[in-house]
Amino acid sequence: MKREIAPLIFALLFLFCLPAHAAGPYFSLGVGASNFKTVDTTYVDTQFAIAQTQGFSPSSSVTNTAGGVGKLLAGYQFNKYLGIEGGYIGLGESNAMREGMQPGPSGANTTSEDTFTARQVFDATGAFLTANAGLPISSSFSIFAKGGVFRWHAENNQSALTKRTTTTTDPVTGKISTSTTTLSSSSAMFSDSGTAPIIGAGISYKPADRPVTIRAEFERFKKVGRNETTGESDIDAFSIALILNFL
Repeated sequence: MKREIAPLIFALLFLFCLPAHAAGPYFSLGVGASNFKTVDTTYVDTQFAIAQTQGFSPSSSVTNTAGGVGKLLAGYQFNKYLGIEGGYIGLGESNAMREGMQPGPSGANTTSEDTFTARQVFDATGAFLTANAGLPISSSFSIFAKGGVFRWHAENNQSALTKRTTTTTDPVTGKISTSTTTLSSSSAMFSDSGTAPIIGAGISYKPADRPVTIRAEFERFKKVGRNETTGESDIDAFSIALILNFL
């Protein structure tokens, strides 16, 4: 174990002792897109299976794994090779929906239709701390890799709704009116918090004599959420950030 750790320690000491290059603090705001690698559809599938026993036929099924990313961070660049960052990120949400329909009661001047909808939404946010190792490839461009920890907070919101839409035609005027009634509804929210690892890589561009840097990066957040409560997924994030350097 000591033989494995020693080279890493010497490498870090070497990077810290290199001459400073664009060293100092910085602030960044980034946006992008996320992809949830796993979407737990157990709830919506179970609820819809129950609805089918009550006569509902499938009309729509959606499983969405794409979300939006918003990120705010502050960091410190020790030299052109090594920096550290901490901040907050919203990873968006994944969702699943199952919907079914069946005819409702009808009369001489009325018709109705019952609709059943089951939804679940999983979202994740949290704070992170990472170390970045960079390598300049020109006077303006650098590539980098990063690793760290993510303190996540995840929520899974679940709901089931049955409603009836009734259409009535006035026998005298022929005027048509529509009304909607909720027949049944239920909802639940599960939340949890924990710690997960982050890995990532990207490329940055710093125009000459400008206090800003543009960065494009990929990050993977491992095992966000908990299977026993909110559900769990790896989440990939792709983002573009504007960095303001305070040199």
